Amino acid sequence: MKAVRIFIVFLWIGTISSCSPEADKILIFSKTEGSRQGSIEAGVVAMKRLGEEKGFLVEATEDVSYFTEEVLRNYAAVVFLNTTGDILNGPQRADFERYIQAGGGFVGVHAATDTEYDWPWYNKLVGADFDGGRAFFTEMDHSDDSFEDPIFMEHLWGGLRYVVGKDKLDYGKARTERIPEENRYVRQVLDQNLDEPM
Repeated sequence: MKAVRIFIVFLWIGTISSCSPEADKILIFSKTEGSRQGSIEAGVVAMKRLGEEKGFLVEATEDVSYFTEEVLRNYAAVVFLNTTGDILNGPQRADFERYIQAGGGFVGVHAATDTEYDWPWYNKLVGADFDGGRAFFTEMDHSDDSFEDPIFMEHLWGGLRYVVGKDKLDYGKARTERIPEENRYVRQVLDQNLDEPM
C-alpha cells in the first residue's frame, strides 16, 4: 500500500512538472472591425470542447488588452478565429511580434486573412512558419457546421499541435522593441497665442 502511495505521489509530481503554464493554455481571439462571420460563436464552443478532449485550457476573448507581453507569455498559442479589420494598435502589434519571436504559436482560421492589411509582418505570419514562432493557417470554416465536422476539427487540432511545439517561450530571442502605450505621455502647453513669430 505504501509503495502505491509513493508511486501516486511521483506520478502527480511528474504530471505537475511536465505541464508548464504555456503548454496548457490557448488564447482564442475573435475581435472584428469589419464584417463578422456568423460561425465565431460556434468556433469558440468547438475549440473549448476540443480543449476538454485533448487536455488543454482554452480562453476566448475579443479584448485587445490581452495583447501585452505580460499576458501573452501565459499562452502556448494564439488563435485568430475569424478576426477582421485593424484590431491591434502599435504597442499591441509590437508585443505580439515579440511573442512570436520568443517561440509562440499562431493559428489563423478563415477570415484571419481579412485582418491587419497594413501590417506587413502579420501578412507574412499568416503565410508561413515565421520569425521564430510557428504558424498554421486554414481557409476552411465558413459555417457553424464546420465546427461539427470531425475531419475539420482533426485538421484544426493537427495545426494547433504543430504550432504549440515543446519549447518554452524565450523572450531573449525577441527583437522587436516594446512600444509604450500613448497614455504614458502627458502633453503640457507651455504658452499659447504668441504674437511674435520667434
